[in-house]
Amino acid sequence: WYWCTFTTSPGYECTAGRSMSLCILNSLPNIWRMVQSTKRFLSQPKATRKPFPNLVNAGKYLTGTIQPFVWTAWSIAKFKGASPEVLTAMYVLSFASQLVTQSYKLTWDVVVDAGIFVDYGKNGYEWRKERVYKAWWPYYLFIVVDFTFRWRWLMTYYIQLDFKPPWFFAVWAVMELIRRSFWSTFRVENEHVNNTEHYR
Repeated sequence: WYWCTFTTSPGYECTAGRSMSLCILNSLPNIWRMVQSTKRFLSQPKATRKPFPNLVNAGKYLTGTIQPFVWTAWSIAKFKGASPEVLTAMYVLSFASQLVTQSYKLTWDVVVDAGIFVDYGKNGYEWRKERVYKAWWPYYLFIVVDFTFRWRWLMTYYIQLDFKPPWFFAVWAVMELIRRSFWSTFRVENEHVNNTEHYR
């Protein structure tokens, strides 16, 4: 916020959606993780180098890096009063980038991090056989929660307010906290199962 205040003209409202400098700062973690995953991929011997998981993981962070820039560009154009044609095109591009990014991340959460679906080599991906929780409902619940809360970004396209009410950000933060809690639980559960079975 301070960086935006000192680098923009007076009267410009410095919010996360209208500052390209804030967008760059917020994207740094994704950029670092993308570089890290790409480096891991390139460090493998060429004879045994495979895109999965490192290069595919880098793609996830790449989409996560591009999306905020598209959203910010659309938000800035709307603030500056761009033509309806330009705003419509940027709106569609922003919506499409969100769709690709969140679908990518959701698939990674469920298939890789939580490992709920495993490729056993016979019939493609199937439900994981080795589990800590014997009942299936916790895994279904995780998928529903992760899907619902990852796609909460749709709210930002329907609530088009210049000044969103305080409850909006509170609900947004609580939803992410719940989603992260579920994700962490099943990420650790999957790692435990893999270690027990001597896969890692």
